[in-house]
Amino acid sequence: LYDVLYSHSELRHISIVHEQGGTHAADGYARVTGKPGVVLVTSGPGGTNTVTGIASAYMDSVPMVIFTGQVVSSLIGNDAFQEADIIGITRPITKHSYLVKKTNDLPRVLKEAFYITNTGRPGPVLIDLPKDVTSGPFTGTLNPKMDIPGYSVPGKGNHKDIVKIAELFKKSKKPLLLIGHGAAIAKAENAVRDQDLALREAQKALSEAREERARIEARLEGARERRRDQAQHIRENFECDASELLATLELDAEAGLPSTEEIEQQIVKLRSDRERLGGVNLRAEEEAEALGAEFDGMEKERADLEEAIAKLRTAITNLNKEGRKRLMEAFDTVNAHFQRLFKVLFGGGEAELQLIESDDPLESGLELLCRPPGKKPQVLTLLSGGEKALTALALIFAVFLTNPSPICVLDEVDAPLDDSNVHRFCAMLEEMKKTTQTRFLVITHNPISMATMDRLFGVTMQEKGVSQLVSVDLQTAERFREVG
Repeated sequence: LYDVLYSHSELRHISIVHEQGGTHAADGYARVTGKPGVVLVTSGPGGTNTVTGIASAYMDSVPMVIFTGQVVSSLIGNDAFQEADIIGITRPITKHSYLVKKTNDLPRVLKEAFYITNTGRPGPVLIDLPKDVTSGPFTGTLNPKMDIPGYSVPGKGNHKDIVKIAELFKKSKKPLLLIGHGAAIAKAENAVRDQDLALREAQKALSEAREERARIEARLEGARERRRDQAQHIRENFECDASELLATLELDAEAGLPSTEEIEQQIVKLRSDRERLGGVNLRAEEEAEALGAEFDGMEKERADLEEAIAKLRTAITNLNKEGRKRLMEAFDTVNAHFQRLFKVLFGGGEAELQLIESDDPLESGLELLCRPPGKKPQVLTLLSGGEKALTALALIFAVFLTNPSPICVLDEVDAPLDDSNVHRFCAMLEEMKKTTQTRFLVITHNPISMATMDRLFGVTMQEKGVSQLVSVDLQTAERFREVG
């Protein structure tokens, strides 16, 4: 069958790697073009691989026709090789299925399949083709009459339901339209878009009318509030209701109110008379007493503040004095340790710490002056890399000896040192171990440093992917060797 189809010049063939990809490709073609997608697969696993794509097309109402190969008709139901009940498998996810039993039925089945898949609510239609049907002789007509009992294309919608929906839209303030794939199938996108635009314009006009009504109500409420305020003002100042104000002021309502100019002139005259009278502060004496008491309190607070400032300055002076004393004591101790350790590491030479740039120890800087054996005294920046490392070790351990701790961790401190300097570093550790109670934990890859340790800890991988911690007591191992 496919050999004949492939030779047809008007058909476009797309080769796929997997049947599932073919069904998804046909699905995409149908969604984009609106025409039924067609996919042709082999029997057995080839047919079952299309289930996911068929289910997707069924759920989204996508028109699709799936041709599946099948074993010869006489072997169907006998568990033959490459046989699968593809119609039973896909029955819940297809709009209709055909098992073609005669070659002459092919034109009618094809015509009905494309009619069913593309009418009403679209959906996938599966045609199962036994091998003997596709290879058998054809003697029928190519334009047969369709025979689909029980299938009818849905007509127009229910008028009552449409009226009910329209009433619901009319009552809703913000209706939400969920337009499904059926609108696209019915080519009603433009109508839906036009109705949506009209609905938006009507909602906009309604919103503007509501806003205008709210503004009018706000102005009305404001006018009522001002009227209430004026009535309250009249009651407080004239001790009468607003309706009695004209009688209280001896004004004739029928004669009309005085002009605005007359009222303003009267107000100016009355204000001038009040200003000429001047003001008398009857509480001046009480206010003077209150100000005097407040002044006395502020004077007392000022005295307390000055006393606190004096005490604070005295405390600062004492702290600075004690700080200088303790700093110099610590400096002398660290300097002594530094000079001794420098000689141990370099095998001689001299070094010292100096306070510079100020006579006050609290504000002065610190400078290291070093003289390795056979060299002139010079600052730290002029030393070589190894000399800088040894000098830094001497200074660090000098500070450490001033205030030792139970444990000291050294991580790759011997990395920049050559072998001779490593021996000196190890000798210094040995001396510090004897003079202090500190336990030194040294992380190193240098074999010289390892050889001087009391105990070694290492990680090894005897088996691939399995790490193991190994501990070796060198002193015990040395005794075993001597005994052996």
